[in-house]
Amino acid sequence: MLEQVYRLRVQAWRARRPDFPDIERWSDEFDAAALHWAIIDNGAPVAAARLTLHDRLDGVPHAEIYADVLPADLPAPIAVLSRLFVMPKYASMGLSRTLDVVRLAYADAHGCRTVIGETFAGTSRLNAVQELGFVVAGQARPYRHGPLAAVKNSALGTDNRLAPTCIIRSAAELL
Repeated sequence: MLEQVYRLRVQAWRARRPDFPDIERWSDEFDAAALHWAIIDNGAPVAAARLTLHDRLDGVPHAEIYADVLPADLPAPIAVLSRLFVMPKYASMGLSRTLDVVRLAYADAHGCRTVIGETFAGTSRLNAVQELGFVVAGQARPYRHGPLAAVKNSALGTDNRLAPTCIIRSAAELL
């Protein structure tokens, strides 16, 4: 099933961004130890997301994107919501929220004091995560490696890599 999820990641991004790299599958070194959730229709994933757990911010996937946005000494354990994908045909059905709620419940049940993530989606996605207790921490740095490093911000021109918006839900003393 994970192989199908890796292919779904590419299909979902390519459906929205024609400048997404021409690759068949998208996985990274964090996938093996990550927790994965998928929503299946007719035997195939149509939405998927992952969660990773960490003791330090510098050990999270793509830690460099958070460097100027989040303090290095975030309370641990730190959960990272990442790789949320929904096929366009299944958009606006609440699948993103379902995957968020399940991942947050897992993080809470396992004592995570901080939950972070990033998104390239717009206002509706940011509103949705704010309803779940997240705050927008700011604009993260662009990715330096992997498929997202090739995605450009068309509003700024082809030489500018797209940077995600960083979100955080943390211990009360940080908010």
